[in-house]
Amino acid sequence: MKKEIKKLTNLKKLLRLEKAKILKRVQHDMVRVQDEKSWFRCGFGALAPEKNFSPLTSHLSRKSAFTLAEVLITLGIIGVVAAMTMPSLIHKYQEKVRIQQYKKAMSLISQAVASQYAANGVYYECYFGSDYDSISQCPEMLNDIQKYLKVAKFCENKAFDNGCIPDYDGMEAALKDSDNNMSDEDIQDYVHKNCVGYEKNQIKNSNPALVLADGTIIVSYLPKWGLKFFLLDINGKKGPNKWGYDMFTAQLTRSKGGLSLAPSTCMQPVKGGLTSREMYEKAFYKK
Repeated sequence: MKKEIKKLTNLKKLLRLEKAKILKRVQHDMVRVQDEKSWFRCGFGALAPEKNFSPLTSHLSRKSAFTLAEVLITLGIIGVVAAMTMPSLIHKYQEKVRIQQYKKAMSLISQAVASQYAANGVYYECYFGSDYDSISQCPEMLNDIQKYLKVAKFCENKAFDNGCIPDYDGMEAALKDSDNNMSDEDIQDYVHKNCVGYEKNQIKNSNPALVLADGTIIVSYLPKWGLKFFLLDINGKKGPNKWGYDMFTAQLTRSKGGLSLAPSTCMQPVKGGLTSREMYEKAFYKK
């Protein structure tokens, strides 16, 4: 990430230096042209300038100088190159920043779960898995885990009205953005059957939300589901607040090896965004 910032800074410096060189050359040529005009008006005699110009050297000087058209073309080329390369560099930089934010947020939650287990000696009954599936102790777990996370604010419900979350779009808006062929009825039916906890109204008014000290936001899937399923906003209210950009879903998964944090499949990114699985693999497996 630092290398990308350095590249952007160096590119901007290079553009400024090239522009300054060209402008200095233009100013130099303009002064020289004025000197040559004065020299020709005075003839080829004793009144010639001290630089000992002659018609031949004057001709050669004009050949080596930039014309205004050449200057404008050069500046145009530099602008086109900058316009082509800068967006790509900025996009890559922003993606790297989001990957690091995601990795940090997931690691903090995993460490908090591990600390909670170390303190209690048992896992709360709040997880998903092929051999395990329980939500019986999710509210207790959500309250207790706040001791191991730096929580700045907790909203039991009405997270938007109480200032814990921005005005998130629900999963229905993400589906509409990614597939214009789906009707509103089909979208509502799909979300209600598969990801009802991520409907806009559900997120804003019913689900508990945690705001961490660094701005990260955690929103439970449903009121009594705690961290079994949850929405993770890796940079909080800063934006863009879009599914697949800074909004992802995760779940606690129980196996014989213990409890682990994993990406959830209940998620639809908007156009250009990543699924939770794709972001997880980029962050932890560099795929």
